Amino acid sequence: MPVGFDTDVDAAALGEARWGTAQSVSDFLYLTVGPGIGGGANVTGQILHGLIHPEVGHIRIPHDWQRDP
Repeated sequence: MPVGFDTDVDAAALGEARWGTAQSVSDFLYLTVGPGIGGGANVTGQILHGLIHPEVGHIRIPHDWQRDP
């Protein structure tokens, strides 16, 4: 049996892609809220991997103070 190692959020995203609500889409982001905010991204049907496990809650989202004071 093949074995692989990944993060819990990527495993949850993979589960949604194979058996859950994301079966019909090729690109999506699976978010978890716990001690941190984690995310697993599926891009063109593949789990997105990088050099580290990103906590998406630490991503700065720019705020347009003129449009939304």
